[in-house]
Amino acid sequence: MGLQKQVNLYRAAGVQGDKATPNQSIYFPKQMVAEGDVTVGTFVFYGTDASKQASNTKTGATAADLVGFVERVINYANYGVTSEGTLIVPNKSTLTIAMCGDYWATATTAATPRQKVFVNPTTGTISTAAAGGTVEGAVETPWTVIQGGEAGTPILISNWTHVNVAATTTGGGN
Repeated sequence: MGLQKQVNLYRAAGVQGDKATPNQSIYFPKQMVAEGDVTVGTFVFYGTDASKQASNTKTGATAADLVGFVERVINYANYGVTSEGTLIVPNKSTLTIAMCGDYWATATTAATPRQKVFVNPTTGTISTAAAGGTVEGAVETPWTVIQGGEAGTPILISNWTHVNVAATTTGGGN
């Protein structure tokens, strides 16, 4: 492990792929294995053998090819002694794939609450755009931004149906 280079005053919001709420996830019912190296905190598509493989990339993918979101589970050995860590699940390793939940992710675009989450099927990268919008070369997911952030920083995404109380309140109040 590399030497510590920085000390932060506050706890990090989250690491991509981490659960944002404990025990609030629904997982893909089958054990899928990584087809090639897979990055946690991203979405996966059905692989060459759709009954058992999943991959960050799939040529010509559509929303129907989307399996789910890869959860960060710390059970893979990091054999690089000087490495600071990795978010890569090695080829042919078991994946933990969430179909529903609240997770931390990192997008290539700035994100604001209520935007939709998109994934590029050629690179596996996540981006965001307005609901009903499109992102060129990306597939829309059923996930929504709950807590936004700048590009490259942790954002909170979810696909639980939720009600925005502030937006639906019609009177009263304090």
